Amino acid sequence: MRTERCIQTVLIALLLAAAVNAFRPHSSSGIDADDYWMLKTNSAAIYDIVLVGDSRIKQDVSPQAMRAIFSAPAPVSAPAPVPAPKILNFGYDSVCLDGDYLRAAETKLNPKSAQRTIVLGLTAWSLTEAAGQHNAFLNRTHANANANGSGMKITRHANFFGNVYFTTFLNPFIADNENAFTGIRENTHEYFADGWAPVTRYPEDPLANQKHYRQNFANGNVVSPVLTKKLAGYVAALTAQGIRVVAFRVPAYKALVDLENELSGYDERAVAEQLKMAGASYISFDNERYRYSDGSHMQKDAAQKFSADLARAMNELDGK
Repeated sequence: MRTERCIQTVLIALLLAAAVNAFRPHSSSGIDADDYWMLKTNSAAIYDIVLVGDSRIKQDVSPQAMRAIFSAPAPVSAPAPVPAPKILNFGYDSVCLDGDYLRAAETKLNPKSAQRTIVLGLTAWSLTEAAGQHNAFLNRTHANANANGSGMKITRHANFFGNVYFTTFLNPFIADNENAFTGIRENTHEYFADGWAPVTRYPEDPLANQKHYRQNFANGNVVSPVLTKKLAGYVAALTAQGIRVVAFRVPAYKALVDLENELSGYDERAVAEQLKMAGASYISFDNERYRYSDGSHMQKDAAQKFSADLARAMNELDGK
């Protein structure tokens, strides 16, 4: 009898959770993680600009914030306005700027667009051999290919209950990012259909990733001259096709950037010159202009500010 009551209680709780999940307010992104990865990886060739890089691109560059700058009213004396470009954030958690990943990014460009642009977000990690061995893009696509037998496609599986926790019942009554039981504001992950996935961290700690980065660049894992040379070759091939390439080192907390340079041997000036010789435009940013959640990634509001700065800098390259 007691067992039957327990089962009934659990079933009722699950049904209530499903109901709450169906009617609860969506986050500002309106998309969950499964849909996010499906849309990003399976994106069609409809974009004018594709943003390429690792988690710093994924979290720190908002296509919507960029489009707001690109679509700003032009002076009356300017030529006929060009529609704001379609932009895809094709960043993944950990990638090497090489091989299948770069070729996949290129396939997202609209072949008929007159604005075809690949934006390379450089980090020290993305130019190491270890990044090639821990490539989140390949891991995600290959895992789904093995599971679904569908090549490099991701299949969306129905999730009736969604990401439901007991605190879901309290969501309408608690502040944003606040734990229902402790009252402490916590990290928030958001997912947008344009590929942006900002993280807001409470409290922010720009030194949080120092230990992690010491481990990343341990045992001789340094920036590879071979990968850097191959990236320059990729840039040259793109520009030969009439595709513009814009490159920059994604900003991070200055102390972390200094640590990366020391441990990885990353020479920003040398990398920039190599890419510029291959035909890329290179933009430099001030690391100290932005706020960082963990030292490696920006807080959401800082990411929006940076995205606008990136769009303005690209406009300047075009003389706008």
